[in-house]
Amino acid sequence: MVSRLEVMENRHFRIFIIYFCFLICSGLAAQPRAAAGLLDLRELNLADDVAALDGEWDFFWGNFLVPGSNPEEKGIHVTFPGAWEGIARSEGAFPAKGYATYRLRILFSQDQKTAAFHMPIMGTSYRFYFDQDLIASNGEPGRDEAHSRPDFLPMVTSAVAIPAGGEAIVTLHIANFHDRSGGPWQSIHVGSQSSIRRMRENLLAVDLFLCGALLIIGLYHLGLFVFRTKDRLPLFFGLFCLVMAVRSLGEGEKYLLNLFPGLSWTAAVRISYLTFFVPIPLFLAYFTYLFYRESSRLLLYLTAALSAVLSFIVLLTPVKIFSEALPVGHVTAVILGLYCAVVNVRALFHRRIEAPIFMIGLLIFAFTVVNDIALSYTVFGTRVLAPFGVFVFIFAQAYLLSTRFSRAFIATEQLSMNLDTLNSELEQRIEDRNRELNRTLQSIRVDLSTARKIQLGSLPGTDGHPGFSIASLYMPMQEVGGDMFAIAQTSGRRLRCCLADATGHGVQAALITMALKSEFENLSPLHENPADLLKALNAGFCEKFKSLNVFCSAIIADIDPVSLEVVYASAGHPDQWILNGNTGNPLMKTGPIIGMSIASKFTNGRVPFRHGQMLLLFSDGLFEQLRKEGADFGEEDLKNFLTSHNSSEPRDSMKLLSQAVDASLDGQERKDDITALAIGYDRNE
Repeated sequence: MVSRLEVMENRHFRIFIIYFCFLICSGLAAQPRAAAGLLDLRELNLADDVAALDGEWDFFWGNFLVPGSNPEEKGIHVTFPGAWEGIARSEGAFPAKGYATYRLRILFSQDQKTAAFHMPIMGTSYRFYFDQDLIASNGEPGRDEAHSRPDFLPMVTSAVAIPAGGEAIVTLHIANFHDRSGGPWQSIHVGSQSSIRRMRENLLAVDLFLCGALLIIGLYHLGLFVFRTKDRLPLFFGLFCLVMAVRSLGEGEKYLLNLFPGLSWTAAVRISYLTFFVPIPLFLAYFTYLFYRESSRLLLYLTAALSAVLSFIVLLTPVKIFSEALPVGHVTAVILGLYCAVVNVRALFHRRIEAPIFMIGLLIFAFTVVNDIALSYTVFGTRVLAPFGVFVFIFAQAYLLSTRFSRAFIATEQLSMNLDTLNSELEQRIEDRNRELNRTLQSIRVDLSTARKIQLGSLPGTDGHPGFSIASLYMPMQEVGGDMFAIAQTSGRRLRCCLADATGHGVQAALITMALKSEFENLSPLHENPADLLKALNAGFCEKFKSLNVFCSAIIADIDPVSLEVVYASAGHPDQWILNGNTGNPLMKTGPIIGMSIASKFTNGRVPFRHGQMLLLFSDGLFEQLRKEGADFGEEDLKNFLTSHNSSEPRDSMKLLSQAVDASLDGQERKDDITALAIGYDRNE
């Protein structure tokens, strides 16, 4: 669907094109033409208007007639202006190299007292006479190359007096030995001094206007490219405009020669040819990137290579050689124009937004180029229109690029507005989500607090065990921990203690140890010794939790007051200790960690236990917490620490451990769950 912006853009552009074409066509009024060497201007008021000396002139090949001599002598009639190598004769066409005389009788109005002429560039040197008076010349026309000097510079002659009868003869000696084409290439105009100068000023104004417009547009788009190098359209378009700006000064009234008076004829011709060959690949590059889906990159590379070859020929060879390359450039321009038209039509079918504007500008530009090419070959054409075509085309492309930037800016604004809306909605969503998360977090905190209370409530008390003094330390890393301990009384006054440490932390580990504690309480009455109980716990653990890939270390110790010994079984648990003054006996592992295999085997160990000794059971979090930066703190270090602070009273030992743990924390979080159980035997009970 075509947007309202696109409709307005196309409407404004069409209005401009119609107005511009009207301005061009308004200057194409019909004027008298010469016939059989005679031009009748008696009905034309030259005070306000100018006339082109176009039509049939007398032509004398290979001869410089003396001005004013033999006025009745008739040469062949040829069309003026036009290159003489295109003139047919019985002996064949005239060669490009040579010299000739053009002559024309002019009838002026009786009211016209003086006349002035606007002399264009010619190929490639001339002398212009009004009756017998030499009034303009460029270079030095001679009868051979050695005596000829090419030059061109448009000029306005001084006013000359018209004879009393109103009839005058103008004679043009012209020679060419340096270019591929010879003869008068453009029209000579006659009028009053003021009208001719006004015409000259208007032509210069057009050239300078085109140069200024192209220069500004080119620099503007190069500036756009500098700030956004990813988009190459402004680069190629800007370079194309700059080269065409230079060409606008080197063509037409050749204002470039006024800016650089010392510029030689050869250098000026080189600039003219280079500014024709170089813009071709620049234009095609711009076109290819504009319609990249429909265009051929290979053709662009081939055109660039051809342009480079032609440009090197212009730079390295004399004019009479490199001027022969001009038809190659003309043919290339025509072929590329047809190619661009075909691609543009494809882009129209693909509904490319840029296609309609580009097509209008291209058609006008192509028409003016074909007109000027045909004019240079004297096929058809009445005036040079390429400057107007260039301006319309450049304006069309600048308008096209501006609409692209406008649409991009509007899209950016829309995206910005959408982003602001999304940000507002996102902020609201984040706020709602934060409230929801806070509610969920609060609920989790409440649940964890409840779970902590449940877990702490499930831990056994240390009182009510005659003959034993018991103290405990329980510090979970989080709200709930993965450590647990249990105390049970068995037959024969034995005291059974269990301490377990599940892998991991938090809720998962807590659930594992709670399940293990429940299993311990259920299975403990059924087994007489710790090894059998660990085997039963391991079998149940493997069966229930084999898919969770979790493990648990544990130690079960039976304290027998009759035999005065500790019977224990350790499932991968760190070495535990029976402390006696400054010494200690380790309770080492007697089997693998719980959960490794249902077929795991466990054995019992026996260690003497007397009055004044203390059994210390703990999880590995205790010595991990006491480990200092860069130094290990293992089971042996823990034993040394406890024996160096000797106390046979369990409560004093737990208080000592608690202080050591708090000192090691120094305001930081715990590294692991910490659990410890100290049991002393009182023989007096």
